[in-house]
Amino acid sequence: MTILGNLRGGAAFISISSRSSAPRHGGASAKLKKWTSAVSSEASTTPTSISSLNHNTTRQLASSSQQQQQQNAQILSCWNRLFDVEVPEGRCVGLELVDFGNDDTRSLEPEMITTNASHWIHSLLHEEEVAYGVTLPSPSRRDTFFIGRMAVREALGILGDTTNNGGERRRNPWEIAWTRGIPPILKDEHGRPTMPKGYVGSISHKGRAGVGIVARDETYSSPEDPPKVGIGVDLEYTTNSRRNISRRVLTEHEIASLGQVEGVTEEEEVMLRFSLKECIYKSVHPLICQYVGFQEAEVTPHSNGTATVTWKIKSGAHERLGDITAHWRRLEDGSDYFLSSSSAVLREEEDVTK
Repeated sequence: MTILGNLRGGAAFISISSRSSAPRHGGASAKLKKWTSAVSSEASTTPTSISSLNHNTTRQLASSSQQQQQQNAQILSCWNRLFDVEVPEGRCVGLELVDFGNDDTRSLEPEMITTNASHWIHSLLHEEEVAYGVTLPSPSRRDTFFIGRMAVREALGILGDTTNNGGERRRNPWEIAWTRGIPPILKDEHGRPTMPKGYVGSISHKGRAGVGIVARDETYSSPEDPPKVGIGVDLEYTTNSRRNISRRVLTEHEIASLGQVEGVTEEEEVMLRFSLKECIYKSVHPLICQYVGFQEAEVTPHSNGTATVTWKIKSGAHERLGDITAHWRRLEDGSDYFLSSSSAVLREEEDVTK
């Protein structure tokens, strides 16, 4: 299939392998409603309304002045959109930062950001996200934090956009800026992204690329209640030329069963299973809040783009989990990535006690 995405504000076609059309299964994903109009409310216990976001930034960025247009063009030249796809677990957006030199005024060096109020990152992210990002000690950590927040915010903007034109959603190059009015997406005590109330999300990054996935949590009732659903995403290169990680991330049974996925080499399948484990762990962690080792789960990818998991968690925490969905695809845009996504749901209390 072919996905239409934006590249620096223009159009670019990204080809996705046929495995991306895998059928969606029920269970956890059925409780994650993706395309929905947001509920407008001022109550602190209700989900954040994307439709009620402050759009002043968008209107300002759309100014017709020549100076503003030049600034807009400069901002759009700072990242590329890798993909924008709807996966069974949610809406997924991939972005990639342009590699500027440290002395370039557009770079994400702290000095460039803090001494320039017009730096492009201020136009896209919440001020608290910017303030946190510049404190990170290395360029790679700053880059991955910023691009991850940009990706998940764009996914949020797309999720809340219910406008359409002849059945096609109207794209806007400033979808990231639309979401500046929502609370900052920082990190909780476990390092997970703090999502707006009523939404679940996950972030992954590889090099200068960042991926954000977002879905509406239909089980949300109050911030005091523990989560009942989780979502995860992971982006990995299809091969690892530096070392063989199979013994570290796969069980003996998984290693013995390599080579059963059509169109995927055994070397690639190691990275595919690694990616699937990563996204599955992200989806279940909010529900069980404990470390899960690579030997405590076995993942089997299928040629139709789905995957199944067999738990071996020593503590038995997996007994609290209900349905798990997992899907994968190879991005056929020359980038050599596997994109994996997963959702998880807690079992109903009566099921746990049986």
